[in-house]
Amino acid sequence: FLTRYQPIYQINSLLGQINNAGLTSVTIISGGSGYKEDETPLVRVSSPPYGKNKAEAIAVLGDSGYLSSLELVSSPCTYKYDEPPKVLISEPSIKNENGKISKQATGEAILDTRNFGW
Repeated sequence: FLTRYQPIYQINSLLGQINNAGLTSVTIISGGSGYKEDETPLVRVSSPPYGKNKAEAIAVLGDSGYLSSLELVSSPCTYKYDEPPKVLISEPSIKNENGKISKQATGEAILDTRNFGW
């Protein structure tokens, strides 16, 4: 009975607001290689521990098949300040070309922990 009718989601959401941090940016650790100009890689930001909304980001390709930047599209303030979300970037569709081995790009999330959203 106690677990069935408890406002667990609301409590977790409130805890997330108290212990919150917002994403200020997403940055590239490695631009990777082998991305096609007409196929923008997908960027996924892991879900926050509290709340329903997760941050969204897009990749911007350079001229030679590498990521030149990541742009933050939206960012809720329900990430925990001591647990930044993971940034996952899809693999390049070109695996090997002209003897060059393609590499998946990597990125990271930068959090603002100064009482974001209050």
